[in-house]
Amino acid sequence: MAILDASCQGCHKGASATSGINLYDYTTIKSLALDGKYTYGSLLSSVSHEGGNPNPMPQGANKIQECDINKIRAWVNMGAPAN
Repeated sequence: MAILDASCQGCHKGASATSGINLYDYTTIKSLALDGKYTYGSLLSSVSHEGGNPNPMPQGANKIQECDINKIRAWVNMGAPAN
């Protein structure tokens, strides 16, 4: 997903993933999008700063634009298909 590439990959990619969460792998992304821990999963609650997620992302940067958050929400509502 291009939004994640632009906004998240700097800290969450491969062996250099500073938090241990690698968003380069679709399986990981989907498990975070649909994990059931938050309304839409921890991925959406992190980037939208909603749902009581204790780790809003991106840390130390501006919130992702609302139009991009809506695209992520729509993707999650479709079941987070590989695209």
